[in-house]
Amino acid sequence: MDNDLLKLELFDGMIAEYKPPASLLLTSRNILPVVEDVGQTVAWDIEKAELDVQGFETLGGSAGVRKTNVIGHRTATLARTFKSKRLPGAALIDLRAPGSMNREAIAVAKVARETRTMLEFFARQNEYMRARALQGSIALAFEGGLVSTVDYGFLGGDHDITPAPRWSDTGADIETDIALAVKAIAQDSGRDAVYALCGSDVIAAIMKNDRVTEYFAKTAAGTAYMQTRSMGQFQGLEWLVDDQVYKPAGGSNTPYVNPKDVIIFPAPDSEWGEFRVGSDVIPSDDRLSVIEKVGQYVYPNISINPASIELFAGIVRLPIIRNVGAIAVIHALP
Repeated sequence: MDNDLLKLELFDGMIAEYKPPASLLLTSRNILPVVEDVGQTVAWDIEKAELDVQGFETLGGSAGVRKTNVIGHRTATLARTFKSKRLPGAALIDLRAPGSMNREAIAVAKVARETRTMLEFFARQNEYMRARALQGSIALAFEGGLVSTVDYGFLGGDHDITPAPRWSDTGADIETDIALAVKAIAQDSGRDAVYALCGSDVIAAIMKNDRVTEYFAKTAAGTAYMQTRSMGQFQGLEWLVDDQVYKPAGGSNTPYVNPKDVIIFPAPDSEWGEFRVGSDVIPSDDRLSVIEKVGQYVYPNISINPASIELFAGIVRLPIIRNVGAIAVIHALP
């Protein structure tokens, strides 16, 4: 086999071409945008927006001091994933396509498939972290049983609404509950709410609401919903329906998003929240030194007993929520 199969450049290309599946809704849409930087730790201030407008300076006067409304501080170690997969040499030989002796191309295709498998695993982990960050905290379970929790310090009040009655009641005042959350985001973050993230159980409750049913029965939006099961725009928000699940070790299928809640937030913007991706150390192409690699990485290693290619893949990352006023949660269902 050609040495090209062992070059980092080949794997960097595979990573660049990989796109997370649309079913991983937050990751595929880059909600909490990726920000890459060196290092494996991160520190950030928890802020509320300063919405003041006064405080002009006189001509020729000194600069006024601009302060940030910091209500907390967090320091965390980025979550590191580092996995390996062995591809036996004999299996790579057997990959020759019928009528072809081009084992090199077939081997590269096999390596590419295995690389995509690992990248999709990373994407599922990223989806879990993004979803949990938008719900206020992440529990990270490490090999060996250690669990570390990151608490983002979310606000209470109209950023954490428990409606009375809940939306399972057909007479619930859904419009007012949403309006309270949207107003809280505007007043505490200086941003407009754009998205509402929830599961299909919440959508079903909304569609059974007396006022909502009356509205949808009279508009084209109702016909569109019956055709696509997508509510689209409602109360000024784009509704993202996420019923995807993950399976924790030894556990059962668990929704990424609490099926009883609605999470409301602005358009993705790293000023209020980001997905920080750090760096790790990997071997150089010639295997004579190590280099610092920012972002996802995959590199191969040749084992001689038995002859095989072993793929190593990794990433270090963590979501950051700086402006907690940008998020509101409605506990819509009991």
